[in-house]
Amino acid sequence: MRPTLILCVVLCASASPALATPPANAPVPEELREADELYNRFLRHHLPGRATSIIDTTLDLAELYYALPSMWETAKNDPYLRIAWNQLTQLYKPTVHWSAYAGGLAESTGYAGVTAGASVDITAPLCRYVGAELNTHGYYQGGAGVSYDGRTSACLPWGPFSFEFGLLRQRELRVGLASAPSLPNSRYNSDGFAFRIRGYRWLAKSWEGLIGPTDVIFRSYSVPGESTAGDNDNFQIDSALFRYLRYGRGFLGADREIEAVEVDVTGQQDTNVANMSATVVTVAPVKFSGARLADGFYLNAHMAFAQGRITDLNNSEEPLSNFAYFDAGAEINQGDARYQTSLRYRRRLIPDSEFRLLGENRIDATAQLVGYVNAASVSAYGALTEQEAAPPGVQELLSAYSYGIEGKYGHYLYGPFYLQLTTTGARSYYASIDGARLETPGFELRALASVIASDGSH
Repeated sequence: MRPTLILCVVLCASASPALATPPANAPVPEELREADELYNRFLRHHLPGRATSIIDTTLDLAELYYALPSMWETAKNDPYLRIAWNQLTQLYKPTVHWSAYAGGLAESTGYAGVTAGASVDITAPLCRYVGAELNTHGYYQGGAGVSYDGRTSACLPWGPFSFEFGLLRQRELRVGLASAPSLPNSRYNSDGFAFRIRGYRWLAKSWEGLIGPTDVIFRSYSVPGESTAGDNDNFQIDSALFRYLRYGRGFLGADREIEAVEVDVTGQQDTNVANMSATVVTVAPVKFSGARLADGFYLNAHMAFAQGRITDLNNSEEPLSNFAYFDAGAEINQGDARYQTSLRYRRRLIPDSEFRLLGENRIDATAQLVGYVNAASVSAYGALTEQEAAPPGVQELLSAYSYGIEGKYGHYLYGPFYLQLTTTGARSYYASIDGARLETPGFELRALASVIASDGSH
């Protein structure tokens, strides 16, 4: 058979109008199979490589076209592919969450202010598609000022994986009374970013599994009007090998959660000429929450090992201090839908803004009563903070107790609106808002009234 005739048979068979609209599930036509066989037997070796590539591609596409209906029916009826498809659709299903509030603040130091804020997020189980949040605080104490805390974020989903990125910005903020002394004691500014990486996530009817969840936060801190060791970079990395959630099996219908091999890295690095750094690496083999102990009693707990390190970056081969520390935490929750209590203990190692390593032992207790219209809660804490290590020449932080009590009362108003009253009294490292970078704890009273609206207030 002449080669030109065979080529005509091949191309005409692949473009025949009679084969252009086959019925569903139709097999590949016999004419196409014969043309392919004749081409491979008599013609392929007579043509240049580029021509054979074009003809091969044409034949492959023609065969794929006729096989697609059958492949589609097979895929639709395959139970494993159907499960995988349902998984992806659940991971990508979006919901919208929003909230807003406004209120006033007064303190025993003669400080007064007003607060307002709002947030909106479009989220899915896979990640937060897009979101924004802004909290503002106007105040007066010897002069007027405005502080704010803002966030914008978005994510890039890819199949069952996601990468979320957020920009963070804070201006003229101060730290809450109950915080450990790890940040500048005066008002501070910060700029930073946050990453959230999620590996493959498997959703089942009663549980889900997540491989390698990782969160990274980086902030650059500065104290307005000062050039101090408080100007530094702060970073935190929190990652786990595997996270397992059992839906509705935790406290009051919350999820039970187990994390295997959780690693947390927290550090401060000086941005001035001192060139100092302090880093803490904590490894918890197992961390769990929502484990049922008895009727109405649930336990959250972890035991971990921490390594603290202070380094002069100009001589990084020789750490100024390097030691091991035992980190642990436990919390017991008890109650029902109307009345709940919790008791928590935490021992941890933290770096502060002066590159000291501080050991904190802390106990928190909370009791709350929740009704259809009203809600009330009382919480108290006590903490012992001790200096474990410090760079040479840095002022020593004396061991000290801090403690506080806070009461909240909430009243449902109408629609999405909710009134909340908060009073706080504390002996805290942040009881004063002057420019001092190192203080022993002082006592302060604060009162806050705010009206809140959100999609969860109905």
